[in-house]
Amino acid sequence: MRQIKEALRLRFVCERSQSEIARTIGASKATVWEYLDRARRAQLSYEHASAMDDAALETLLFPPAPPSNRERPKPDWPTVHRELGRKGVTLDLLWNEYKAQEPEEGRPAKSALSKARVTWDVSSTAPSSLPRQRTLTGCPS
Repeated sequence: MRQIKEALRLRFVCERSQSEIARTIGASKATVWEYLDRARRAQLSYEHASAMDDAALETLLFPPAPPSNRERPKPDWPTVHRELGRKGVTLDLLWNEYKAQEPEEGRPAKSALSKARVTWDVSSTAPSSLPRQRTLTGCPS
């Protein structure tokens, strides 16, 4: 939370750009943008943020996701694994097809790789070793 408070101080007190803030606090520009956007959406000024304790600031800027009252069916992992073996099929493509069939209500989609890593039990559906996908530098994939 100290990093967020410092980003807010640099932006609103010192009037620094997001690039300067990113360099100063050692974070990416995207992270700085996210911090400032969350503060803007929460209508949070630097004065209020500096007066808050870390737990209250975290709760304000990073509220817990609303509970979902429906359980999405799990993908058929053997089919996913088989489809990934086909030419031109990517995990991102399969994820987008799955999301189209089972959209989450009111929630943005997570990235395909992070979602698959969380839910795909590789040990039960994939062979013991998977070949690595190789690309040549400078060649389109």
